[in-house]
Amino acid sequence: MDQREARQEALRERLADRFYREAIAGAARQLSELLGTTVSADQALPRSAVDAARAAYLEQERFHLVWRRVWGVRLRDEMLETTRRLGSATPDRAQLVWMWWDREHKPVARTAVAFEVETATVLSQLPRHLGPPPGDVGPGGVGSDLLLVSADGSSGVHLDYEHHADRDEYEMLVWGAFARPVLP
Repeated sequence: MDQREARQEALRERLADRFYREAIAGAARQLSELLGTTVSADQALPRSAVDAARAAYLEQERFHLVWRRVWGVRLRDEMLETTRRLGSATPDRAQLVWMWWDREHKPVARTAVAFEVETATVLSQLPRHLGPPPGDVGPGGVGSDLLLVSADGSSGVHLDYEHHADRDEYEMLVWGAFARPVLP
C-alpha cells in the first residue's frame, strides 16, 4: 500500500468512526422508544463490536448446528411468541447490533450500532417493530433485522424480515446458548 492509499484508508476509517458516533445518539433514542426503557449512548459498544457480531453470525450461518425457522407474515403472532419465549430462556445480556432507521424507513447513513442490552427486553419488545404492521404486507416497520450476540460470539440470534415480490417472511437463526426449544 503506497502513501496515497494509506491516507485514503485512514480517511475512510475516520469518516466511519464519525458516522458511528453520530448514529449512536439517534439509535439510542429510537431503541429507548421501541423498547420502553432507557438505552443511553453510554451503552454503545465500539464500532469493532458491530464487525465482530456480524462475523460471528456469518460464521454460524454456514453450519448446521443452528436452529433455523421461517414464518410467513401471516404467522407473525407465532414469531412474536417464539421470540418472547426465547428471551425468557437465554443469557441475561448480549450485544445488539441495530441499524438506525428514520421514519421513512431508510437507514440513516447506513451505520449499524452495537449496544449492550438486556436480552429478554429486546426479544420481547423489538421483534414487533420489524416488518409491516399486523395484517399488512410489504416493506414496513422501523427495521428489517436484529442481531443479538454474546460477547464471545458463541451464542446468538438473528431475526430478519424479508419483503419479496411473491412473499413476505420472517427468518430466525439461533445458535449456542440461545438455541432452546421454544416453539409455541
